[in-house]
Amino acid sequence: PFDQAHLMVELLRAAGVSAQYQLGSVNLNQNQALGWFGTDVPAVINEILADGGIPGAVTGSGGTLSVSVMHLWVRAQIGGTWYVSIQHRR
Repeated sequence: PFDQAHLMVELLRAAGVSAQYQLGSVNLNQNQALGWFGTDVPAVINEILADGGIPGAVTGSGGTLSVSVMHLWVRAQIGGTWYVSIQHRR
């Protein structure tokens, strides 16, 4: 998400739109984790996070899986209103 967020901020700024980065944590339930990582197996998600150098934590298993991941997104101000774009791969 870091490269995509950087590109989006640069393109928005080039178009005259106020844009900034926002860093935070995203908490995913089991279905959301499946969409983000393509799996809901805790060991596999931990391996994906470690391989990507992405700070995160996986707790639970089965129907109680929870994943907390550090994420970067973009905020843009258009017409006086701030909009947020959270990107993820599926």
